[in-house]
Amino acid sequence: MALDPIIARHKLLLTTIKDEFDTDSSEYASFIEHFKGYVPRGQLAAKKELLGKFDALASRGHLGPGKYDVLKKISEDSGNNNITTLIEKAEEDISVLRKSSDSNGQQGSSTAPPRSRPTGRDATNDGPSSKRARTELDNPDPLYRRHGNHGYWDNTGKKGLLLILNFKENRAGTDLDVDRLKDFFGPARLNFEILDPRQGELHDLSTSQVEAALESVQNKLNDKYHKPYYCFVCVILSHGDEVGIKTRGDGRKSIDEIQKSFNNKNIPNFAGRPKLFFIQACRGHRDQTGQYVDDSDDAQEDENNANNGKDEADDLIHIPTDADTLTAFATTLGHRSFRRSGIGSWFITECMNVFTRDHIQDHVEEMLITVRENVALNWVKDDGKTKQMPCVTSTLTKRLMFTKSE
Repeated sequence: MALDPIIARHKLLLTTIKDEFDTDSSEYASFIEHFKGYVPRGQLAAKKELLGKFDALASRGHLGPGKYDVLKKISEDSGNNNITTLIEKAEEDISVLRKSSDSNGQQGSSTAPPRSRPTGRDATNDGPSSKRARTELDNPDPLYRRHGNHGYWDNTGKKGLLLILNFKENRAGTDLDVDRLKDFFGPARLNFEILDPRQGELHDLSTSQVEAALESVQNKLNDKYHKPYYCFVCVILSHGDEVGIKTRGDGRKSIDEIQKSFNNKNIPNFAGRPKLFFIQACRGHRDQTGQYVDDSDDAQEDENNANNGKDEADDLIHIPTDADTLTAFATTLGHRSFRRSGIGSWFITECMNVFTRDHIQDHVEEMLITVRENVALNWVKDDGKTKQMPCVTSTLTKRLMFTKSE
């Protein structure tokens, strides 16, 4: 069946515009930048090719055969007057085709401008592509973008939020962990909002104070009308055991209870965004043994032992996970985790080393594989046999990149 002449002329215009651009040019970048007034950033970023971006513009009701006012404005505002000329020529041609069709008595649905695609309950079930278009149209704030077959969270125009719960009592070296966290997540690198800007962390809280702090963060993330955060990170630095983490005054708080404050039921307006928990604490009292291999870094081990003091254990619990939640434990269930007073904890030290080096090209779960490798192979107590194995549980449904927010 021959393609309708009006549709054919419309498609010719779009492909001609595509061929006019060098995608590496400043003219192309300016042209795409002006789409953002009409298409949500996440939806626009998900469309890698220009024809796909035109589809996104059409799905918002701004583009169709003979419907070029928005496209002309984008061209004019971006300084691409040659594109405006192409559009005006297409308008003339389509006008002639419509008049010819009318005079021949061939008016019909094939020559009329396409109706806006129905959404919500009025939408018809006309296949996967239309379902995808309806999803994009219904959601003005897409949470993700795609690159090939992979989904990524979209942090465009949003910040990350970091909560540090730091317990200092009998935990020499923990302030070094906090300094590294603030250096990586702070304004110089990622520009996360770090709670309690006076000190950058909440430290030595009682159980009731922990609960009050969690409620405050919960309300922040669940704000229906102000959603500036693309992810939430909680770092807990404490003593711990199978029951929970230790709070001030020999109190206890389970990680299960902490995480429940941030599940999709309790913060529905943050649902679909990633929640990350990094737990530097023991999960029991057993030592994890290992064995040296010939290619271990003996020189670095000697330097660590000589210059940075004796390893100390943090005397956490087994927890469930929720959708889009990642929990990174310093050690496996039942075992101890370690710090050095002159370095900080093995786990947080490696996290910050790897994140600082690799966050531009690797997503979070890739980096945590490297962290597990480095801790498992390169760290050992001065007894030559006691090791530590970090453990990660994840229900993240997309890849999370740490990038700096403006």
